[in-house]
Amino acid sequence: MDDHQFLPEGPGRCALWQWFGLGRAAFLTLPRALMHAMPDDWQGRMADLLDEYSAAYPNMPDVHTRVVITTSRGKRIGYPAWLIDYRHPDHEAIAKLRHAPEPSE
Repeated sequence: MDDHQFLPEGPGRCALWQWFGLGRAAFLTLPRALMHAMPDDWQGRMADLLDEYSAAYPNMPDVHTRVVITTSRGKRIGYPAWLIDYRHPDHEAIAKLRHAPEPSE
């Protein structure tokens, strides 16, 4: 029996499982600057979900994570300043992420 089978199958569980795809990621890391660039309604729903998550696991172990920025090939690179400065967001850089790249000719 698979370790994750203690929860019943459902469309939400399946959707989340598929969201991670075939990757072996054990954590989800989202840049705060980009979350704050989302619509206010989204931010409120995200905060509600995070509150619900915290309430469901009040006895979390005292462990922490550290984010290391890498290229898609795994080479370590420095943190892009615009991505970590959530107090003074670079709206232009963030806006570029919202649009699909122009097709090459």
